[in-house]
Amino acid sequence: MKKTFLSETLPAGFKIPGNAKQAMEPEPSVELEVQLSALRDAIERAKSDKTRAMHPFFAELTIDQWDQFNLRHAELHMSFVKQADASR
Repeated sequence: MKKTFLSETLPAGFKIPGNAKQAMEPEPSVELEVQLSALRDAIERAKSDKTRAMHPFFAELTIDQWDQFNLRHAELHMSFVKQADASR
């Protein structure tokens, strides 16, 4: 199962608890550039900080496995991005 999660697109539909979902949603009033800056900072932090926490499901992962999992996770989230309606 770990190999699948590290090498294939993650399936949509996993439900997280409501309180966790609220904590992860960005403020709607935050500008896109602010959100992009936070994403860039997180990417740089991941590149420079080589420590990783224990994965809650897979336990210990190597840095490369963690990075691969994070890429698969980001791929899932990016699959929900839609082009903005220019008329709004």
